Amino acid sequence: MTRTKYDSRAAPPGIEILRAWGDGRRFAMLRIEKKEDGRCVILLLNGELSYDTTDQLKRHADDSRAHDGRHLVLDLAGVDFVDSSGAACLLRLRTDSGKGGGETVLASVPPGIHSTLMRLGIVNNYRIFSSAEDAVQKMR
Repeated sequence: MTRTKYDSRAAPPGIEILRAWGDGRRFAMLRIEKKEDGRCVILLLNGELSYDTTDQLKRHADDSRAHDGRHLVLDLAGVDFVDSSGAACLLRLRTDSGKGGGETVLASVPPGIHSTLMRLGIVNNYRIFSSAEDAVQKMR
């Protein structure tokens, strides 16, 4: 698998864009923008949450939770595809967040992605909010 990161000068601060060529036929891309609001870190995801992009999400989540007790809000409004690796990554993030005293929640989950997560058994493991702002308010 070849991974090529966009030139960091092309992305605004706080945003990382990754292009990943998985099996040579498919192009996966995930854009992550990080925002902070008190004890909450919001990761706005845009693109695919798949085998090719889960390492990037895990790295961002780990960096965001470097301080104990911080909550992580994953805003999925821009996610258009989740495969089983992406779902497994979400489960890992949920499990890892409990170790530091914070909580990981989902926000702005598109209906198609919600259906996929429900079929994969992820929905029952997360609190889901209609928006990242709603999640931050309820977690204060």
